[in-house]
Amino acid sequence: MFGRTFATAAAAAVLQFACAAPALAAPPPIEAYGQLPGLDKVAISPGGQNIAYIAQVGDKRRLGVQTVAGQPLGVVDLGTVKIRSISWLDDTHVVIVQSVTTDKFSDFGDLLEASNGQIYNVTTRKFATVLDSASGVGSSRTGDESVLNLFNSYWVREIDGQRVMLVDAFQTGNSTLFKIDPDTGKGTPFLKNFDGLLDAAGKVTAKSERRFELGSWRLLADDGVKDRELFVWKGGEKTVDWPSLMGFGRAPDTVLVAIPESGERDTLYEFSLKDGAKKKLGIPAAGDISPVYHRETGRLLGFHAGGEERDEYLFTDPTLAEAWASIEAGFPGKLVSPQGWTPDFSKILVKTEGKDDSGTYLLIDRAARKAMKVGSAYPGVPAEAVNEVKWIKYKAQDGTEIPAYLTLPRGRDPKSLPLIVLPHGGPAARDVAGFDWWSQAIASRGYAVLQPQFRGSDGFGRAFLEAGYGKWGKEMQTDLSDGVRYLAAEGVVDPKRVCIMGWSYGGYAAMAGPTLDPGVYRCAVAGAGVADIRKMLLWVKGFGAKDSEGTRYWKRNMGAAKVDDRGLDAVSPALHVDQVNVPILLLHGTDDTVVPIEQTQLMADALKKAGKPYEFVKLQGEDHWISKGATRTQMLQTAIAFIEKNNPPN
Repeated sequence: MFGRTFATAAAAAVLQFACAAPALAAPPPIEAYGQLPGLDKVAISPGGQNIAYIAQVGDKRRLGVQTVAGQPLGVVDLGTVKIRSISWLDDTHVVIVQSVTTDKFSDFGDLLEASNGQIYNVTTRKFATVLDSASGVGSSRTGDESVLNLFNSYWVREIDGQRVMLVDAFQTGNSTLFKIDPDTGKGTPFLKNFDGLLDAAGKVTAKSERRFELGSWRLLADDGVKDRELFVWKGGEKTVDWPSLMGFGRAPDTVLVAIPESGERDTLYEFSLKDGAKKKLGIPAAGDISPVYHRETGRLLGFHAGGEERDEYLFTDPTLAEAWASIEAGFPGKLVSPQGWTPDFSKILVKTEGKDDSGTYLLIDRAARKAMKVGSAYPGVPAEAVNEVKWIKYKAQDGTEIPAYLTLPRGRDPKSLPLIVLPHGGPAARDVAGFDWWSQAIASRGYAVLQPQFRGSDGFGRAFLEAGYGKWGKEMQTDLSDGVRYLAAEGVVDPKRVCIMGWSYGGYAAMAGPTLDPGVYRCAVAGAGVADIRKMLLWVKGFGAKDSEGTRYWKRNMGAAKVDDRGLDAVSPALHVDQVNVPILLLHGTDDTVVPIEQTQLMADALKKAGKPYEFVKLQGEDHWISKGATRTQMLQTAIAFIEKNNPPN
């Protein structure tokens, strides 16, 4: 398992891996792609001696802990809970964040996705629930006040020479920061009315304040006695995009703020906490940028920057920058992403994928100049089964350049192939380079898979994102079929053997294919999609004020003048089923908290009434993100069987 060593080059020490890719006799079973990753969420302890990870064994999730030398320290069966993250609090305690779908915290009786935490002591092998709730998701009692034990993240700060876990929780109308006892899970109030950034000592030094109804935003320095105003931004009463206090800057007395301005993305500024002086940061990246911080101090280490074809990491910390350049150089042609590191960067966890790699976790020991393999994300998909992914561009009808990923089935000549168009969700999102279990599963069955980054996708600049506003069912839809026509003209695919499949916004696009852009597809597979946009907006409005942030965002994105805009009916698939002349498979999780299952039911009812061919499969107990391995596999098996029936690969 372990033992690869650094190779020496003239300019720098880099890792070198080479792997042949022989022809595959038979593709892996669908379960190899549909199951949750066999190894996932790998974390290294602060001292660099131990590794924790989540493993999938059958339909169960397990927490595994071992030394970096491979000596097991314990394996714990976690059942089928949805694990969102794991991390080390210190060298003894592992924090596990999980979530459940529940209606306990909704004023409207609707389902919500709620997260809470468990702490595992690797020495005593005992668990403690964060904020000491007996039920796992609910409330605990701290004095006379009720505390919800719900949280998504936590802070680690070194206070009085000890690593401390600080959790932000809701307590009787206020946000309170609790100091957690890692062995009991009990919380002691550390800071009342918590809001803002914590410095290395656990003190709030900066915060932001937003006045939604006025469209104004303020940056404040917290001097411990009163707040001091550093900067005021005014965007207007109908503001949708707001500034964001992202964290500390490159120096401990500065903070990083993203401000929406003219240009291809938000502008990053460093503000001095002393006098409010600001400095613009120019980050050389094509797409979105997010800061990377030192976990224990909050110090800015660099940026995760969205590139056009693939993401990149631009580290400002010189030690980390040098280490990362060496690591990336060792895996040419692969996507390499950091998964964690020790506080001194002596050991760095990475994941490689793409180019005959379905996902490999490695631990880089910089002092020993070794790279040790921890395990594989998809062990059932060997190197020789990974299909080739190409980055392509084509012109839409109006001349707009559309980038896309094209996955080609292994062992087949790329000529006159059957095609599956697989638009992403969002729509303000994008696909990324690397191993994509969904497209790889489809390609393994002999299909080419096109993932268009249609206008309205994020990560390609503000102009490209805004080009999608109000274009649901219009140019955003024909951007997909223009990709089909391009590949057909190139001779890569057979235009008579094309289906469309997608989830979330991609599910909407899959419904819109046969209804709003008919004649392109032989079949459609639509998962968790919006069928009636106007009714979806009314549902969103039901969660808040008439002019809430959510309604403002979706009105702009969907091109609605008002929430109940009848103009949206023209691009709502459920209202145009008369155009359908191909079979449609509908899929939806019963626990979806993002797009209610009623949206797919509307489409099913309309198709049934119109006498059109369709199937509707409800994924029991599944959420919007297809978080469970069993239903993810069920989804893939059902969808691929439907595609093979209606668009045979041979």
